[in-house]
Amino acid sequence: MKKDQLDMFRRKLEAEKEKHQNCIQETQRITLNGIQTGFSKVFESLAEFSKTSLTMYNDLLTYSENAGKNGIPSYIEGSQVEENGSS
Repeated sequence: MKKDQLDMFRRKLEAEKEKHQNCIQETQRITLNGIQTGFSKVFESLAEFSKTSLTMYNDLLTYSENAGKNGIPSYIEGSQVEENGSS
């Protein structure tokens, strides 16, 4: 009788271990999927920010070059435009 009970408890224990392992795997899958989705959005945002920053920088350089050609002093730090309008 005790042997039967012991076997029953072992089977229950194994079933619970299997359920636990399945839950762990499902949690890992969901977590990984969430991280991948989250990083994808971060990289998309960074790419858009970089694109916009580059556009703005190019616009500022164009403005600076045009300002130098028109005799307006350029205030962009590091600008290559000189007073005579040459780059």
